[in-house]
Amino acid sequence: MILQMGVAVADNGSSDTSKLQPENAISISEKYILLSQLADKYLLTNTDSAILIGNRALEIAHELNDNRLIVESVLRLSDAYQNSALYELGIALIYNTLEEPSIANNQGFKANLLLELGDLNTESVQYDEAISLILEAISIYRNLGLENKVARCQNRLAENYYRKHNYFVAISYADSSIQLSERYQIKPLLATNFEILGAIHNSLAEYDKALEYLNKSLEITKTLNKKPDITNILNNIALCYYDQGDYGNAATTGKVALDLARQIKSKTLIENAAHILAKSFAALGNYQTAYQYSEIAESLRREMFLENRDNQISTLNRIYEFEKQKREIASQKFELEAKEREIKRKQIQNILLIAWIVIMMILLVMVNRIYRKLRKTNELLANKNHLIEDQKRKIENQAESYKNAYTRLKELDQFKEAMTHMLVHDLKNPLNVLINIPELGDFEEKDDIIMHTGKQMMTLVMNMLDIQKFENNRMELNLVYIPVSKVLETASKDVSFSAKHKNITITHTFGDDFILYIDKELIIRTLVNLLSNSIKFSPSSSPVTINVMKESKDRVMIEVTDQGVGIDKANQDLIFEKFVHIKQNSSGTMRSTGLGLTFCKMAVEAHKCHIGVISEKDKGATFWFTLPLGLNK
Repeated sequence: MILQMGVAVADNGSSDTSKLQPENAISISEKYILLSQLADKYLLTNTDSAILIGNRALEIAHELNDNRLIVESVLRLSDAYQNSALYELGIALIYNTLEEPSIANNQGFKANLLLELGDLNTESVQYDEAISLILEAISIYRNLGLENKVARCQNRLAENYYRKHNYFVAISYADSSIQLSERYQIKPLLATNFEILGAIHNSLAEYDKALEYLNKSLEITKTLNKKPDITNILNNIALCYYDQGDYGNAATTGKVALDLARQIKSKTLIENAAHILAKSFAALGNYQTAYQYSEIAESLRREMFLENRDNQISTLNRIYEFEKQKREIASQKFELEAKEREIKRKQIQNILLIAWIVIMMILLVMVNRIYRKLRKTNELLANKNHLIEDQKRKIENQAESYKNAYTRLKELDQFKEAMTHMLVHDLKNPLNVLINIPELGDFEEKDDIIMHTGKQMMTLVMNMLDIQKFENNRMELNLVYIPVSKVLETASKDVSFSAKHKNITITHTFGDDFILYIDKELIIRTLVNLLSNSIKFSPSSSPVTINVMKESKDRVMIEVTDQGVGIDKANQDLIFEKFVHIKQNSSGTMRSTGLGLTFCKMAVEAHKCHIGVISEKDKGATFWFTLPLGLNK
């Protein structure tokens, strides 16, 4: 096995921050440069400070609106999270960055972020996800003609397949990376590839080949004068000697590695070397020396564990304080904006009041004219009613003869009528809106109405098509890892137009930003269907709440709660069936489930999860469903 891949560094260190004062910089650009230099300085010695300074540099990059600086800051901050074993924070950061269209549309930026995301998944033991991300990155680099980047990706693929014990695929990628590394003289990458091949052949018990590759890696690394990497390779060579039973050479090489590790003061490398020496001297029968080295290794292991735990707690506490300050500033800004909106709202109210008075006057004049016309029309209708009554009796006699035939045809056409009626009912309102928009002229929300109506119709059509796929067992899930906040944000944005026009506020409530493993499109559309129903059947100015909680160790539950008309308990088992109308109260308010809730049920159950409703008549409704956790489990 490889004891430690990559560059090893001293585990503890500090530096004087007084020499770099970013707040005294002449311009915002110079502030960014100084913060970046300071973050790089702490990246390998004090990740706690590197994370805080990196966050500030990222903020300034956003202020400059420079995508290159944003991506550079995100990659630096991700490295700091990785060094602190805060992998999920790094993953969430990169996913958020990839949501920016201007960054995601730049293929070079996208590939760099995907490769970094792959490294984070590798360190968090998500090897399959890491391989998928790196393969996507390597495809982009090839299209851009960046062969040196392709070599880096092949090296990362080799390591992931090695960790999965798929040795022959790992060898193939390492060999390809070596060819490109030699062509472009990338010595550090060449050394890493030889190290991986050495570890693979050692795992295959091909010790001569393993030592050959490890010695090649050692020779290159010595020319680069990277003492941490030299120490790590020596540990791997000692381990190879031990695995083939050459305990004397294992002990000799291990001592060299230990001396070098002590020179560079790397606790990790000292612990690795002491562990190998303990095993080697035990195999040679020198148990007293073996015990001494074992004590050194165990002591360092406990010490590093406590330091890592304390460092993570300290880092998270400082991130919390940093974010708290950001929220306070945002809150103050929000209050100022709220006051400005209130002033504008009062101005609009005054304008609307005047317009309402004018419209009412016009309506009174029109109603008076219509009344006079209707009175004359009623007189004419009274005369014609007598003729109509005679014709009615004749028609009733004829209708009786067709009654039996009609009844029979009605029974035969019942299913078709139910289906078409439901589809027409659900599509009627959006179509009416689109048809009548030209008659309304130009107004501010015209494009928003068209977009919203089109999405509404597309959702109805996609629900119908997906239900057919589910019923025919032709639906395949496209599962991805995604934060729950992104699902909620996208779904809320899709229904924001409907909510705005009913003055309904959609609130998200969740403690942790869970990582889900779902079909993103199906689950977002499921949440859009539930939110649309809640908005549709809720009174104006009422709240709709989305609550996210952990339901079990591998499941999360999402609840959508409204203050609408509710659903009678006797009908709650029916609402997820196709083409169901449930009448709720005497006023005739309807919950037309159509195909929406049927789609929701099928989409959730396709993830091997459950969906349901908790409601009482006239007391609102809570629709809930569960989803599988991704990285959190």
